Amino acid sequence: MENVSATSAMELTSNHEEADTRIVLHCLHAADTMASDVDLVVRSPDTDVFILLVHYCARIHNRLFMDTGCGTHRRDIDIHLCANKLGPDVCEALPALHAFTGCDSTSSFVRKEKKAPFKLMTKSGPATDAFRRLGLVGNHITDDTLSALEQLVCAMYGKPSSSNVNDVRYELFTSRFDLKPQTKSLAVTTQTGVDLSLIPPCRLSLHKHCQRVNYQAFVWRNSHIAQQQLPSPAGCGWKLGSTGDIIVDWTMESLPQTLVDILAEKETVSVDDGQQFEEVEEDELDNIIDVIFEDEECSEEP
Repeated sequence: MENVSATSAMELTSNHEEADTRIVLHCLHAADTMASDVDLVVRSPDTDVFILLVHYCARIHNRLFMDTGCGTHRRDIDIHLCANKLGPDVCEALPALHAFTGCDSTSSFVRKEKKAPFKLMTKSGPATDAFRRLGLVGNHITDDTLSALEQLVCAMYGKPSSSNVNDVRYELFTSRFDLKPQTKSLAVTTQTGVDLSLIPPCRLSLHKHCQRVNYQAFVWRNSHIAQQQLPSPAGCGWKLGSTGDIIVDWTMESLPQTLVDILAEKETVSVDDGQQFEEVEEDELDNIIDVIFEDEECSEEP
């Protein structure tokens, strides 16, 4: 029978709110205190954990695996193999890209998922550099970074030569609608109409999204620090509610207040109590793995 002993590790006492970042902290501690020929295995189904392990594995000299999935789909992912496939620049940019395309704290672009943005980023040096810069400072984004991200969004919606998301938004909208001069009303040019969620956000909303992405990237990029010093999320794409809670700040005011008041009076909200939400963590993880290893095996026995 094996004996198990436990000792206190005060350096692991942290103020992290999420287990995802604590896992990185523990992996780094294990790599510093254990022999280099000892394999490290992290058991998790979480896509965030995979992204963070790939981002931090350059600091971990032990062989690092992620044990994920269940049943016949359970496998061990060689994290260093994934990182070598991606290269150091993409590994550094990956957390911000993951937050940009949607994670637990940020919204996603409807039907854009992660594969297309990932490929666009890897083919664009300015986009990769922009994601590498995100999260360096928690409450500030440079204009150059915002411009590069805006151009990437234009490319995501099929307009790679454009750098103005408002122009792309207008072009996609007018391609489905015509303005009748006689009645000054809008007419649908196709039978299917247009879903406004399928066109890109306006620049003001996109900038707010980038602020939230930058804040989340800052949290992830400081996973190795036990006692994090984080700025307030208020003003970083979120704002304080009337009761002091943090709520999403979707966009800056862009309409006259009189029009806002009229729209608010006519706004109706319907809630479908029967709506079901499915767990998508494993699907997202598979999607990212498929992007990295499209034609190769990405799992290995530790």
